[in-house]
Amino acid sequence: MIYGGINNSSETAMAVKKGNTELLEQVNAFIDTIYADGGFYQTAGSKYDQAIGEYLKDPSLGLDYIIEPPQ
Repeated sequence: MIYGGINNSSETAMAVKKGNTELLEQVNAFIDTIYADGGFYQTAGSKYDQAIGEYLKDPSLGLDYIIEPPQ
């Protein structure tokens, strides 16, 4: 058996109909807040880090272990 390790990344895509600038602006605004202080990942991490650590059987691991912010 060969184990390649955990793949912590996934690709996600979204399309917005051409000309729908209102929705495009809303999507881009959300994307800008994902990694910001107090943004989605920070909020979700504080809420779910304990459960993630329990699932991974290592309390030191949380959402940061699962999600890698873009560089």
